[in-house]
Amino acid sequence: MTKTNFIPASILIIGSGSLYSIHQKLFKKRTNHILFAHLPHMVFAAVLALGKIFRPCRCLLAFAIFTSLSAPTALAQEALMTDYAAAKAEAAKTGKDIFLAFTGSDWSESCGKLIKESLSQKDFRAAVGEHFVLLQLDFPEKENPLINPKVKAQNKEISEEYAVNGYPTIYLCDAKGLPYAQTGYIVDSDEPYQTHVNDLRTIRDVRDKAFKTLIETDSPAKAKSLISALEAMELDSELISRFYGDVLDQIKKSDPTDTHGYLRKISGQYEMSQFNKKINSYTDVGGENAEKILAIVDKALANKDLTAEQKQDILITRILVFYHQGHFNEAIKVLEETLVLSPESEPARYLQKIKTEILKERDAHDKKKSEKSGGN
Repeated sequence: MTKTNFIPASILIIGSGSLYSIHQKLFKKRTNHILFAHLPHMVFAAVLALGKIFRPCRCLLAFAIFTSLSAPTALAQEALMTDYAAAKAEAAKTGKDIFLAFTGSDWSESCGKLIKESLSQKDFRAAVGEHFVLLQLDFPEKENPLINPKVKAQNKEISEEYAVNGYPTIYLCDAKGLPYAQTGYIVDSDEPYQTHVNDLRTIRDVRDKAFKTLIETDSPAKAKSLISALEAMELDSELISRFYGDVLDQIKKSDPTDTHGYLRKISGQYEMSQFNKKINSYTDVGGENAEKILAIVDKALANKDLTAEQKQDILITRILVFYHQGHFNEAIKVLEETLVLSPESEPARYLQKIKTEILKERDAHDKKKSEKSGGN
C-alpha cells in the first residue's frame, strides 16, 4: 500500500485553495473564513497513490461530495457486533482478530457500497468471520433507531481513540485492539474483498515475528528490527504514537541517538497531525482568533524534529493570517523566509503562487489608497 508523500497540510486546512484555483478560492475572494478547499488535489493524489483502493478522505468535507445512500437493513446491522468491549472480549475468547469498520451508512457512497456489497453479504461474513470478529461502528447523519445513545457515545469515543477523520475507515486489530493494518474499500476489483482483508493478516505475522525474535541486548540492530515491524504496518504516526508507545520507548532505549531517524520522523509527523487538528477547530482567522492561531504556529515550530517541508507547511498558516489581516508586507517577508528553507520543495511551489497573488493584491491596495489620497 503506497502512501502519498505530501499533501500540504496547512493549505488543506487553512487554505490557499485548490492547486488549480488558488486565486479564486483565496485571494480574489478574500474572506475571514478558513477555506477547506483542497479536495481536487486530495482526490487526484489518492487515486494516483492507491489505484483502486479508496482510502478514507482525510478531510471531513467529504460529507459534501458523497451521494446519500439508504441505510443497510436491520439484518445487516445485527449481523455485525456494535459493542467495542464485547468485540474485544469475543476476540480474546475465540483467538480471532478484530475487523473494525467505521462507517457513515446513510451519507457516504463508499460506505454504502462497503455495506451493500460486503458487510451485509453472507459469503463475506463467513470468509472474514473465520479469522475476525466483525465490528461496525456507524455514524449516520439521520437518527437511526438501531443505534442507542450509549452506542453513539461509545462510537465517538472509539473514533477519537483511533484518530478517525474519514469514512469508511477500516482497521484490522488484534484482540487487544492494537491496529496492525488499515485499508479502505476496493471498488470494481476482480479480487473478492474478503480475500483482500484476509491477506492483510500477514502483516500481523510480520509484526509479531519481529517482536518475538528481538535481539536481547539493546542495540541499534534491535531498534532496526522494531522499526521494520512498525513500518510494515503502514499506520499513521498518530496511531503508532498512541498504540505502540512502548515500542517507541524500546527503540529510544536501544538507539538513544536515533541512528535511523525514525523517532524524529514519527515526532514530526505527529506534530503535524496535532497542528492540523488545532487549526481545523477555527472557522475564522480574524480578530482574536488570529493571535491564537499564530500561537499555535509558534508552538508547532518549536518541535526540533520537523523537516524543512513540514516547517514550510506550518508557516503557510502564518502567511495566510497576515494576508487576511491585510498585512501584505509582513506576509511577503515571512513567505520569502519560508521559501529559503527548501526552495525546491512542493510547498515552495504553492508559496510561489501565493506570493504572486499577494503582490498583486498589495499593489492594487496601494493604488487604490493612493488614488483616494489624491482625490482628497
